[in-house]
Amino acid sequence: MKNFSGEKKKEITFILGGLTAGGAERVASSLIKLWINQGNKVNLITKKSRDRDFYEIPESVNRICLGGEGASRNKWIGLLKNVWYVIRLRKTLKTMNSDVLISFLTRQNIYAILASIGFQSRVIISERNDTTRQKQDWPWGKLREKIYKYADLVTANSEVALKGMKPYVEENKLVLVPNPVFIPQERAKPSHSKHIISVGRLEKVKNHNIVIEAFFKSGLYNKGWILDIFGIGPLEANLKQQVLDLNLDENVKFHGLVKNLGEHYQKSAMLILASDYEGTPNALLEAMSYGIPGIVSNELPGALKIIEHKKNGLVFNKGDTNQLSEQIKYLAEPPSKTNAIGKLARESVKKFSSDVVIQQWNALL
Repeated sequence: MKNFSGEKKKEITFILGGLTAGGAERVASSLIKLWINQGNKVNLITKKSRDRDFYEIPESVNRICLGGEGASRNKWIGLLKNVWYVIRLRKTLKTMNSDVLISFLTRQNIYAILASIGFQSRVIISERNDTTRQKQDWPWGKLREKIYKYADLVTANSEVALKGMKPYVEENKLVLVPNPVFIPQERAKPSHSKHIISVGRLEKVKNHNIVIEAFFKSGLYNKGWILDIFGIGPLEANLKQQVLDLNLDENVKFHGLVKNLGEHYQKSAMLILASDYEGTPNALLEAMSYGIPGIVSNELPGALKIIEHKKNGLVFNKGDTNQLSEQIKYLAEPPSKTNAIGKLARESVKKFSSDVVIQQWNALL
């Protein structure tokens, strides 16, 4: 049987931790939808149950939840649980007729490789963050170094992630595949907005505290500007206290998890990413697709491959709240600059459109 692109219909099995809120999960759910639309059969195997899902997938997907999530009393019990999970995963894979197995993120990648030893299926794994800086708990970092080389292909969404894996994966197996971006028909009008958006889990690495401080230093709150923060995490109480201490509670809004961020991009003037590290940030690509300029930390190599300073976005030195506050004001006053930079931002990400990226994935399959 052939799909409507003229290629032979494939059976693809995706192995994920779950469909909870996260950049890797967003990309995975997008790819699954695109492959279903092309007429392929897709199986999805997860640890986490359906009631933990944040992203939606088509009903035609064969979803299997194996369980096995949750903390263990100690590392040895955790290791035994992981061995048992690999055995169960292998038994499940044997019941399928998959042409290709795809997994995202370190632990699932290791599970996929071990569970598929001796199978005919092509195994494609993917790292979604900066492998040179993101630390893995024992024994996952060591296992990655020993096991990744047995995958057929190892993909990543940034060159820095591939660079980090070169010491233990053959270079001809390493492939750069960007995140797919759905380009909306209607472009935002950032010059009409007084909203600044910051997206990401509320944890130290994302540096929302720096964004809040820079927003305060910009003084734009005195002119009715609003900082909208999207995400949840362990630092929520600290960040809310910081807002109260700066008397910004009327101007900084915490929105938690929101499924349709597009509605907010449409109403925003700019996006700020102040993270210590990322792969290629989904939030940046999505904002740019709406015509929203991004201000990014100079410690994000994936973002710096896309952003040209003062052309389609701005770059600041990580942790420099004075510089960040000046760049916020640069886009806000006069706002006409925001529209011009945003227009170029939108053009810059068209090469990452879902139609382009899915063809790159299909070539790997």
